Amino acid sequence: MPKADRNSQKENKSRGNEPNFNWRGIILLAIGFGCIALAMLYFRGGMQPLEDVPYNRFLELLENKQIVNDKTYPLVLVVEDGRTTQTLRGAYIRPGVGPTSAQPVPFRTTVYLTFTNNLQEKLAAAGIQPAIKTESNVLAQTVVGFLPIALFLLVLYFLFRQQIRMAGKGALNFGKSKARMLARDKNKITFRDVAGVEEAKDEVQELVEFLRDPKKFQKLGGRIPKGVLLVGPPGTGKTL
Repeated sequence: MPKADRNSQKENKSRGNEPNFNWRGIILLAIGFGCIALAMLYFRGGMQPLEDVPYNRFLELLENKQIVNDKTYPLVLVVEDGRTTQTLRGAYIRPGVGPTSAQPVPFRTTVYLTFTNNLQEKLAAAGIQPAIKTESNVLAQTVVGFLPIALFLLVLYFLFRQQIRMAGKGALNFGKSKARMLARDKNKITFRDVAGVEEAKDEVQELVEFLRDPKKFQKLGGRIPKGVLLVGPPGTGKTL
């Protein structure tokens, strides 16, 4: 029947308009997580595999002349503003076992400011002059600390947006009127499209004709009805 065909077409159209999973948002979130991880590794010195060597162990390596100080592995003393410690970065020679030759191992050592004079004396006695590098990571630490919060808020935004799409934007349309204006050029439904009891359809059709041209029926003694009650299951044309 024409009525059933239109209902099936509406159901297929509504299913086709359902939003798909937001893969673009998931990819953007994954890229954001990766950027934050790389930034944290970069600002914390994690891009290179550095071995944490205690200060006493460093002094032993210095006395044993295992500390490397060349162009490939220069010894650098990193001084950061606002901190009570300094970081000594370089490499030491690890003796090989068996046929394995000795290899340089990058390391870092935390040096307290109270040990700076003692460190300078030890390095001068070993004939090593470290390069001094000043760093100010206040802004970088602030940015890196804020990135997880920003990413968390971004995740909440995408999840909320996805839920709204899946719910058919019901959260934003709550309380709004669902009334629609029916225009003559858009509403193409006529009495020919209504299936059911022909007698009831004829009575409703007479009522519509009376509303369109009441003078025609008033000449015959007809009066305006006080109301009309339409009863029937869904799909029988009550809202026509």
